[in-house]
Amino acid sequence: MQGTPEVWVERRDKPRVQIAYPATVRGIDANGEAFEVNTLIDNLGAGGLFVYLPRPIAQGVHLFAIVRLATALGDAVPAPRIATRGVVVRTEPAQDGGCGVALAFTQHRFLYD
Repeated sequence: MQGTPEVWVERRDKPRVQIAYPATVRGIDANGEAFEVNTLIDNLGAGGLFVYLPRPIAQGVHLFAIVRLATALGDAVPAPRIATRGVVVRTEPAQDGGCGVALAFTQHRFLYD
């Protein structure tokens, strides 16, 4: 008997923007070590974001992130930023030891230059 193909169902109640905005993420990894990494987010919504981090992260951990709302890297072009605090609600381990992280916002505020 053949299995049925999986069907992807959108479970979010808020739309997401899939733009690789630059971000700085800080927190404690799955090994208990503090880290700060500059990366690009995968997507951003009103309730959270998804980002790949080059280290293992445990579900339930609280992270801090600043997302720059511009696709150009660097600070040459002024752009608003969002400072966020959130809790990791899902992780997707990668073969290289890092993982994708779904972060649900617990706090956020806009920063302007």
